Amino acid sequence: MGRGTGFSRGLSLALVPLMFVGLISSGCSKSESPAASPPQLRADDKVSASFGVRGTGDLTLAIQKSALEKEFLWAGEFIQLVPNTSFKTIKSRIVLFKLAGRELIMLESPQGSLVSEYYPVNLVVAKFPIVSQTESEIVFDFNAGMTAIYNSSTWGTYSPNEGPTVTNRSLAFQNSFLAEVRETQNHLVIRQVGQIVLDVGRSKVEAKYFLSPYRPNPAFVPFKSPIKDKVGYFESAPVLSGNGSDVATVYAAKYSIDKPIVFAISANTPAELQPVFKEAILYWNRILGSNRVQVVQLTDLSITAPAADYNVFQWVESDEAGAAYADAHVDPRTGEVIRSQMYMPSAFFVGGKASVAIRMRNYLAKERAKRTRNATHAHAIDNGGALGLYSLCDDRMDIHAAEQLMELAMSNVPEATFKEVVFDYVSNTVAHEVGHVLGLRHNFAGSLASNYPRASVRDEFAHYVASGAKNVRDLRPSSSVMDYLSFEERAMSGDLVRDAAAIPFAHDAKAMGVLYLGQPLDESIPLFCTEDHLAYADCRRRDIGASILNDSATALGEKLDEYASSLLYTLLAEKEDGGELARVYFAPANSAKSLMDYRNQILQVLKKDAGFLQVRKQVETPAYDLARIQELEQSFLEKEIAASGGLKALLSPVHEGFAEKANLRLEAMLGLPETLSTTSHSERATIAQIGRTVFAQIEKSLLNEDLRALSLASIRATDASFKLTANPKILAELTQIYAERAESVVMAKGTVVLETPFAKADGQIVILSLPKYHHEHATRLQGAALLAADLSSRLDFGLVERAALKKKLQADMKPLADVELKDATNSALTSDARVWILENLKVLKALD
Repeated sequence: MGRGTGFSRGLSLALVPLMFVGLISSGCSKSESPAASPPQLRADDKVSASFGVRGTGDLTLAIQKSALEKEFLWAGEFIQLVPNTSFKTIKSRIVLFKLAGRELIMLESPQGSLVSEYYPVNLVVAKFPIVSQTESEIVFDFNAGMTAIYNSSTWGTYSPNEGPTVTNRSLAFQNSFLAEVRETQNHLVIRQVGQIVLDVGRSKVEAKYFLSPYRPNPAFVPFKSPIKDKVGYFESAPVLSGNGSDVATVYAAKYSIDKPIVFAISANTPAELQPVFKEAILYWNRILGSNRVQVVQLTDLSITAPAADYNVFQWVESDEAGAAYADAHVDPRTGEVIRSQMYMPSAFFVGGKASVAIRMRNYLAKERAKRTRNATHAHAIDNGGALGLYSLCDDRMDIHAAEQLMELAMSNVPEATFKEVVFDYVSNTVAHEVGHVLGLRHNFAGSLASNYPRASVRDEFAHYVASGAKNVRDLRPSSSVMDYLSFEERAMSGDLVRDAAAIPFAHDAKAMGVLYLGQPLDESIPLFCTEDHLAYADCRRRDIGASILNDSATALGEKLDEYASSLLYTLLAEKEDGGELARVYFAPANSAKSLMDYRNQILQVLKKDAGFLQVRKQVETPAYDLARIQELEQSFLEKEIAASGGLKALLSPVHEGFAEKANLRLEAMLGLPETLSTTSHSERATIAQIGRTVFAQIEKSLLNEDLRALSLASIRATDASFKLTANPKILAELTQIYAERAESVVMAKGTVVLETPFAKADGQIVILSLPKYHHEHATRLQGAALLAADLSSRLDFGLVERAALKKKLQADMKPLADVELKDATNSALTSDARVWILENLKVLKALD
């Protein structure tokens, strides 16, 4: 690299803020951005005139003294190399280098970080030991100075009151070295490789830095981020004015559209996926305009994300990595996206039907192993979490999606159709990640604009598959590709993403119109909510349809139906891994608890403190009129309940018949050609036996979880904690549901009776036939607790129902007209009969 000439020491950093503010107030050249460096801070146009590399083994860097106290753009990416390759941006900064004795200091430019220009702040990013220096240059040890990786990221969301992000989050970098230093596209690219020591051991990581003269785009107009109630954009860190005010300006992150936005597909992307990626990326042209977004296909395998001169869509060859994600480097003063990188793991693409079983079985086995380890070792630290590598978008192929994909592969769907379903699924994911780097955040309210009933999702998916993976009915699962969708809906919406003639999703079009095309932020924009709004009951990830109650109830039924498939896939994955089927451990109580989360969701929605986006974002009632808002929400909720078939349908006893249905489904799946060809007769017999045992245990656990959920909801059925209690009709229905559930659990009897002798008062011994109850004593007590008087502050709660249930149980305890079983000490009684009496006495007491 070349060297500059005529170097000078530069001006004192203490003068920087004042001179910079003076420049802004006096205007700037029309050919420059208002954010441009003032002349005295402007670096040479070429990075090679300011920096060079020295040495061939232990690399060191050289800075020309003329480049001291000049502004450079500093950006980077933090890459975890094992166990899975993961990426995260390092906060983009405008930096200056200053000589301080025997050290070279890299400082963040104070512009944008000052409350007042009279109190300059020196934000130290790093201190580098000086190796040598001449009259014109300083050679410094970059590796020795960069002993920390900063976890702060420009790519985020902020509040104007937060102020700028400072370098206060870092991880110690050890045993590091410079693997590469090169110049490309007027950027100095530095790769530093090393280790970070964590409680669980050492993690191999890489930091990739980009250094260039700071040159903000003169054609770019910063966009002040709006309040996040109708749209949501990623943002650059807040910028302070320096005029004495502590109010920061937050700019939305976006590209400049004065030239095409070009995305490069990595060279290692499978050939059959390359056109799918291109179709999905170009989806955004239907909103931004023809050719605003362009795609190139890389052929050089050495060009990988992040790259100085490309927006790279990177194929990551790792079947264990189940999440696609994206990030970007942003100009910290303007919010312009400089470069972006999107990552797609190979787990998202499974090939043809012949290979799906092996790959998805392995994926499912590893995912379940992770859950088992996490449950067993609660203290363990996951490297990704410790390193702060969790992305703002964790667009995972979840277990449900993997199972659905496996089931589709095991069906008689033609090979070509199967691949199109996979391509559609992938295309939705690609468009989603590109939407992020274009600036959009998630929109979990997108599903509220679904144009078909929740209950018909599976039928509609079957029609889509039967049509050759074509969404011929223009089904819209969401108003945005930025939603998290189920496997079926992601595939159906992915077909619309790939179809250049299809109308773009409504919220995508409106939100991008505001960000890029100068369109107004008005009431025509469909509902929006993101991670900031999850307190709303109807702002959910991966929900389906416009009704949250209907979705929870339907999803619970679907998960119950699918459990047999899940058990089979777990066992097949164990077989694939060489394990013994009979040694696979199932935790029925945990499975039941997970399934009943959907019942808990329903009960949470019924509570008074559950807010509804569909009400609060669409009414004119002011926020302070909480009573009126709650009245509107109650009316809305009552309509939702009626549309879902009433409370009895929503809170039906889900355990009934579970084991029988699951056994029938497992038997059918064991007869599929794919299963027959990969298992022996004895293996199928073992699987069937495991199913019979596990399903019976789960049915029992489902009842216990159901009763626990209902009693924890405590209905306080007549209290203010439930919206519904203001409506007498609904309150009566809710009370009846609890009463019927209590009776069915307390009084359910088996076909066997308990025979016992009993000594009457006159000494006569008679034989009594006592009914044996279907449920265990602990479960019956749970059932009785549903009508406990202290569940509600209303004195008459369950009074009539409780008395009726007691009367029925007391009838069981009077097997003969002249015999009432109140005392278990009768000498003639069998031990089992004594236990029977004592247990029923406890149940009666619970009903007092």
